[in-house]
Amino acid sequence: MNDLERKNRIQSTFNDVAARYDRNRFFPISARNLLDCAAFSGEGKMLDVCTGTGNVALLAAQRWPDLKIKAIDLSKGMLAEAEKKAATLKLKNIDFVFQDAEKLKEDPAS
Repeated sequence: MNDLERKNRIQSTFNDVAARYDRNRFFPISARNLLDCAAFSGEGKMLDVCTGTGNVALLAAQRWPDLKIKAIDLSKGMLAEAEKKAATLKLKNIDFVFQDAEKLKEDPAS
């Protein structure tokens, strides 16, 4: 399997499970634990790589409303779910972007 085939398989898998992904209670719990353990002031910018349905980015956006967050993922289905949740929470400080983490731009957090 070449690189393109591998990425297409990953995209397809996560697009297929996106709508039911958050049924697993582990993801929001692990997002909270991650942010609780991080020595972070909530100032500046944050890059959430492989954001999935946005659990870490969404919680960070709620905790630190002045934080500018860019959340990237290779699955459009996962990003769509994350965007729905952000809209429901009326969060404006997150940009969800379809992007390959292996090909980050010069300044991915901008």
